[in-house]
Amino acid sequence: ASMRQKVALTAAHLVGTGVVADLGMGSGTGSEALAALYPRLQVVGVDLDPEMVARAIQRFDRPNLRFQFGDIATPCFPDASLDGILDSSVLHHVTTFTGYDRAAAVRALTVQARQLAPGGVVVVRDFLEPPAGEVWLDVPADDAPADARSDDPPAPAGAEVDPRRASTAALLERFSREFQPLHEVPGERGFPLAIVADGVGPAVAPGWRRYRLSRTHAVEFVLRKDYRRDWEREVLERYTYLSQPGFEAAFAAIGLRVLASTPIRNPWIVANRFDGRFVMRDVGQDAPLDWPA
Repeated sequence: ASMRQKVALTAAHLVGTGVVADLGMGSGTGSEALAALYPRLQVVGVDLDPEMVARAIQRFDRPNLRFQFGDIATPCFPDASLDGILDSSVLHHVTTFTGYDRAAAVRALTVQARQLAPGGVVVVRDFLEPPAGEVWLDVPADDAPADARSDDPPAPAGAEVDPRRASTAALLERFSREFQPLHEVPGERGFPLAIVADGVGPAVAPGWRRYRLSRTHAVEFVLRKDYRRDWEREVLERYTYLSQPGFEAAFAAIGLRVLASTPIRNPWIVANRFDGRFVMRDVGQDAPLDWPA
């Protein structure tokens, strides 16, 4: 149900007929939802992982749905052959696995635009880079799983905390040391993080801790703090690479006309992962900032 809601929201800007490519389709669940919601569309799911493509072919069977192997940063279809392209939470992967080169996503979009027929539409749904500046980030320091708080042998000296058994504060401190671990330049890994002394700024909730860091790094953390089971994979990625104005400027530079551009917030994520689980403020300010989009 959640996938269909997400697909319907983003695909509402697509024409209801023709050929649409779901680029970086992963498991293929979104491609299948798109084909189910719009039966007059011919949907082609594309992914770089041949195993995922093979599994999707076995799992889903609709007359208007097919899957193929392809690198979404390179031409996967002939020029001017697609009526629509859907990039759903995928272009940040292009950024991540090109040495965290944020321009790589724009290069991929440029390649994709050439594959659009006249009147074709590309829909991008992805993380947004926030405005520059530093923030205070309040997070719980006492929310480690109950079985991790007592009777645990101490971790070896120098060992990192287990993401599945750490408090949110401990996980943030670990994240500050390992952000962008694939970067070839050691100085580009991690980021500065400072604990704010008690009594500075608005009162901190009991059992919580306040940190000072860049807004980008704070957003990178809160967007992934709940992916603990897959932490080692998720921590490889850089989620943010373009701001909303940056996306719009990139589209214009490619020669595309922006039809719609809006921040999206998933109500379930806000209710279950954001609200009551962290507070982010501009340094020196009392009012909390909006939830990341």
